[in-house]
Amino acid sequence: EDGKVLVQWREMDAIDWEKVLEGSVIASSYFVRKGLSRKAQLWSTCRKFLSKSPGSALANALPETCVVETWEAFDEDIKLDFGGGDIAGFGAGSGLSLSQRLTLCLSDAADFMADREEGTLWICKPSYANKGAEIIVLETVNELEVHLLEHHQLREWVLQKYIPRPLLIEGRKFHLRAYVLCVGAISVYFFEQVLLLCAQRPYQGCALSDRCAHLTNTAVASELDDFEESKCVKLLDPDLEHELDTRQPKLARGLGGKAAAHKVLGDMHTITAELFRAYRGEFAAFQPLPNCFEHFGLDFMVDESLRVWLLEVNPGPDFKQTGRRLESVVATMLDDSVTVALDRHLALQAQASSPETRPHEAVSSQAEAMAQAKYRAAGTGFKAVYSDVWPLNSPGGSGGGVL
Repeated sequence: EDGKVLVQWREMDAIDWEKVLEGSVIASSYFVRKGLSRKAQLWSTCRKFLSKSPGSALANALPETCVVETWEAFDEDIKLDFGGGDIAGFGAGSGLSLSQRLTLCLSDAADFMADREEGTLWICKPSYANKGAEIIVLETVNELEVHLLEHHQLREWVLQKYIPRPLLIEGRKFHLRAYVLCVGAISVYFFEQVLLLCAQRPYQGCALSDRCAHLTNTAVASELDDFEESKCVKLLDPDLEHELDTRQPKLARGLGGKAAAHKVLGDMHTITAELFRAYRGEFAAFQPLPNCFEHFGLDFMVDESLRVWLLEVNPGPDFKQTGRRLESVVATMLDDSVTVALDRHLALQAQASSPETRPHEAVSSQAEAMAQAKYRAAGTGFKAVYSDVWPLNSPGGSGGGVL
């Protein structure tokens, strides 16, 4: 209004989407992005992409995964139409016992586990949950069945092969939390100060049931009376370099700690770029809008071979994971987000033309889009890792979806 750009920077549910969709305001969230946050959809979208692009870096970054759905076990009346008049009922009214119905639901998971060598560990996670809730490490199908019965209110899960030989910091497991900024439709920026979040308890010799040794989410560790933020919340640079140089020099594979940490960071850049490339055209799963931006928390793990694994994607990440000691990381990241997303992109774009005449993007190729993204990130803590001109699709139209 009167030459000023209106921005709604708030929780996704509090945004006035009518104004956003008509193009009169900028918003700090995308309207459709459930396909990134739900682990089952993340896996299925990436698998679909890899069927067409098997050489992508994602192929070596995703844990072996099986999606488990238990709707047929716990819902009252589930019927499947096989065509030709053949209809089968699997719900509570089917005449089958709960154990039988659950066994049918777990048939794919049982085959998936049976195909791997005996003693393989597995981790089971709800498709849509956070803060380490309802996650279990297990060895057998029976353990899986007991866990799903205990948490029967959740109907969609991912069962993944436990990443063997994880790289440790001071004897403890860790994961890397990267803050990623997506702007418009679409440029993707990776914030270079990456959190290194450790489990509270040592990993070697721990029991499978010890969540505080296996799970690296700070929401789990912070519940303990002996929680020490300085031991659990660190940074990729310099803490990984220090670990490889001082405690585990052999794992640096002759690179030295600094070069090894740089390799890990570079692999995270590549995987992030490929992840968002995988969602191009997947409007029902993720639909970036030209007048929106959003932060995502991407979680990675590293094994002893320095292989980087993508674990999950979190829209609207919990910045409290940074902790008080590293609050400056988030403060810098948010300041730089204003520069990259608003001052050099969306606000500038909004001032240049009215919503009726504003072009989707002022570039016509991926190369031009990437050059612009690099320019916008210059002098900030962000690195442009992916940019392209995506086709737009109405959230209410075919291929769209509502959260």
